[in-house]
Amino acid sequence: MKRSQLFGLTFLLVALAGTCSARQQPRSSRTAAGSYQVNGTVVHALTGEPLAGVTVVLSPNVELSRQRGTDRTEAEARPAEIRPVLSGRDGSFAFTGLKADKYSLSAAKRGFSQQGYEQHEQFSTAIVAGPDKDSANLVFRLQPDASIGGRIVDEHNDSVANAQVMLYREGLQNGRRGIYRVQQVQSSDEGMYRFAHVRPGKFYVAVSATPWYAQYGGNRQRMGFRADGGGPAAPPAEDGSSALDLAFPVTFYPGVTESARAEAIELKPGQRETADFALMAVPSLHVRVNAATSEPQQFVSATLMQEVFDSPGPRGRNMSFSQGVTEISGITPGHYLLQLHSNAPNRAPTPAVVREIDISGNMELNAGDFPTGVNVTGSLRFDGPAPSEPARLVLRRRTFQGPLPLQVNAKGEISSEQPVLPDTYDVAFPVNGYQISQISVNGAKLKGQSVQIGASDVRLTVVVAKSSGRLEGIALKDGKPLAGAMVVLVPEDMERPLLYRRDQSDSDGSFLMSTVTPGRYTLLAIENGWELEWSKPVVLKQYLGSGETVQVALDGKYQVNVKVQ
Repeated sequence: MKRSQLFGLTFLLVALAGTCSARQQPRSSRTAAGSYQVNGTVVHALTGEPLAGVTVVLSPNVELSRQRGTDRTEAEARPAEIRPVLSGRDGSFAFTGLKADKYSLSAAKRGFSQQGYEQHEQFSTAIVAGPDKDSANLVFRLQPDASIGGRIVDEHNDSVANAQVMLYREGLQNGRRGIYRVQQVQSSDEGMYRFAHVRPGKFYVAVSATPWYAQYGGNRQRMGFRADGGGPAAPPAEDGSSALDLAFPVTFYPGVTESARAEAIELKPGQRETADFALMAVPSLHVRVNAATSEPQQFVSATLMQEVFDSPGPRGRNMSFSQGVTEISGITPGHYLLQLHSNAPNRAPTPAVVREIDISGNMELNAGDFPTGVNVTGSLRFDGPAPSEPARLVLRRRTFQGPLPLQVNAKGEISSEQPVLPDTYDVAFPVNGYQISQISVNGAKLKGQSVQIGASDVRLTVVVAKSSGRLEGIALKDGKPLAGAMVVLVPEDMERPLLYRRDQSDSDGSFLMSTVTPGRYTLLAIENGWELEWSKPVVLKQYLGSGETVQVALDGKYQVNVKVQ
């Protein structure tokens, strides 16, 4: 079941309005009046002790939120039927007078951020109430929040204010393990920062900041002030640079400037970890970009991005000296992506030009030396019915945001309005209810649906199919339904990540896969599969032999039970 995102406001309303304790509610799953109920106990995930005063929310018709791609959230569907209660002194809660249905169950309390029942990633186990369904005596194990905080100072032990502090988590995203940014905060005037409501896991912390005097170094020097606020400023260095022209490198805990040397912080449930930083200023480097053009009104700007754990972010301070010339300062040595933007009156903005550069000293670059784009052509056809709206394709860049549209005419011929710059792109067909089922390419490298475009013109062949299949069933272990299993629908071409479907089995072992693209699949259920890199074919191959083969047709609906491995 896909996790809902609506409960924060509900918790606040419950706290203001109050509710009665659930301890007096019956403990069976069916009331004498013939309706149904969901009841159980909230306990501390580490100690097992009952938790009182927990806001527990039950929302119906969670199946609506499982229609991937076309779903509405529970809040949009039936907001009036969200049911909140507070757990009693013994941690008990109960919801009575329920219709036979599937329900989403979540809980929160001070020190315990909102969590779904048996939650894994964005999935949780739905509670099924109805005839012969066991929805009583649930045990909701609530994990306490962890946190990371600390103070940031410079080499003089002065507080560093307005630093950007980034929190990265090592874990799974889209079925692949990596290090991904999850939060970002800004340090206070006292240099303090804190990441609250952090789930347990393995984390890295990085800080990006600018010395307070660097922004005004030149003015302060001309006015005769030192960086520390007293006495005359230091004279310029022999190379003519200001003694205040300094920058802080991006710094990783525990005080290193290379991500490969960063140390992970292992956060356990409820742990409060301190990670302090002492930043060391170094001489600032400068990159001067000459992007002068023949058009007098054309504006060209440059942005320098430094990758931190594969997540690019702005770096350096831009100063425009004249038309088409930009100087970026506040840079420290490292590997960067330089992005050029070009705009002119009465003309659509052109895609940014990107170039990777290693900076070890001051540099001067000419935009004319940057790579030029290539033409993208090809053909698109439909395997089955075509959508009523005009067909279109989009290239989404991996390094920077901003989709690039490709034109598709009535004959299905693909063309690019403007040259496409060398980069890695994901090919998408952004029409609801449709999915790319096949893709081939000449003149570029293809991996899954990612195209690595280089210096050659590219020709794409794209096949699109309506994603309307529906697959449901029961995950069975030793012949009995099992809740909480990871259920995966694996396409025959395992290199096609957009064709995979996943779900978590509900309290009666049921699961649902919707918006499935026609094709041949293998259905798997894995009891302890939530830490698997499921999008890597080599990982799932060992499970395929015990899975269920399914041939999905257009608008097909299937009932398939699967053995839990």
